[in-house]
Amino acid sequence: MIEVNDGPLASNAQLYGYLLQTAETLTRLGHSEAAMKVRDAAAHATGLSTEFLGESRNALGEALRSAGSAMSSVDQDRLAAVIKQLDRALKR
Repeated sequence: MIEVNDGPLASNAQLYGYLLQTAETLTRLGHSEAAMKVRDAAAHATGLSTEFLGESRNALGEALRSAGSAMSSVDQDRLAAVIKQLDRALKR
């Protein structure tokens, strides 16, 4: 589970919403494959927390690598912060 003071997101529910929002942004930017992977990660929200966090981390990392340059600097920074938060959560 993501902790409140550990980054930009306060809960797994917020992560789920962020994943859907990011998938929409990626689709709008023409990165449909990255968007699909982010949506697939969101589908893990009902499963084990560690699986959801891990799938989210992998999909968002790939999205940053493949589509980061097409995103605004604000979106890039937030995406990087969410990835760092997920890294910390998975190390616990």
